Amino acid sequence: MSLLSQAKRMLRKEEKAADKKTIKKEKSGSTKDTPEKVIASSDVINHVETMLTEKSMHAQEKNVVVFRVHPKASKGQIATAIEAKYGVKPISVRTMRVRPKMRRRGMTIGFTKKWKKAYVQVKDVSKFNE
Repeated sequence: MSLLSQAKRMLRKEEKAADKKTIKKEKSGSTKDTPEKVIASSDVINHVETMLTEKSMHAQEKNVVVFRVHPKASKGQIATAIEAKYGVKPISVRTMRVRPKMRRRGMTIGFTKKWKKAYVQVKDVSKFNE
């Protein structure tokens, strides 16, 4: 075994030991203080306009607006993003995940992207139709 390969092996061992120490420090800290991943409010709402489908139009009669949102966005993040964008405080937020659909083109099989839909209840829907 050459001297260079021994030196590389020693460096790898030191790096692994340092990584284990940092992982132990992270685990010992409180997990409540550090969020897993913060999503920017601009990324939460993918489309500026509301979803215009027949079902969403019927929902607007009940003061519910439908949005296509980031798949990892939480209900709280959705509510703050809508409040910041439109200036309307949501009453409630309901979400659902839309699974990817299989699409074929000849023998090639692919899938559409997964996404999340948010039903947001507000007092006045007219601000979203402008």
